[in-house]
Amino acid sequence: MKHEKKEQTQKDGQAGRHSLRREPIAIIGMGCRYPGASNVEELWRNLLAGRESITPYPGGRFAELDNLYSRVRNKPGRLLTDRGGFLADVTGFDSQFFEISPRESIYIDPQHRLLLEVAWEALENAGQVREAYENSATGVYIGLWTKE
Repeated sequence: MKHEKKEQTQKDGQAGRHSLRREPIAIIGMGCRYPGASNVEELWRNLLAGRESITPYPGGRFAELDNLYSRVRNKPGRLLTDRGGFLADVTGFDSQFFEISPRESIYIDPQHRLLLEVAWEALENAGQVREAYENSATGVYIGLWTKE
């Protein structure tokens, strides 16, 4: 019975689920931001060197967090840990490059700004140039979901 359904789906012009598993995947460009690595090359260097990227909280990012940290154990309503994986230069967004006004860019979620930068970095890493796509019917579609 399953075999007949698969054949019917393929006859209808849609790829069967099984055939999609055999399709090759080509990764032509990569972009990333990790604690201690602002690009793919730095990430690989850190991995090969066994470099630790968990660091003390740099401060100044979240006023609430700055006020919650305490070295006193068991103090109600306070955080004891002061270490984590933090990205460098989270405020250095070039809004004009993305044709977003500086005024509008301050209201964009920092994770979305980061996504724009890393997506563009992946295109550059793949050898793509902006001029090739200006005024073309080209789109880049990305899904993003976060939960904090």
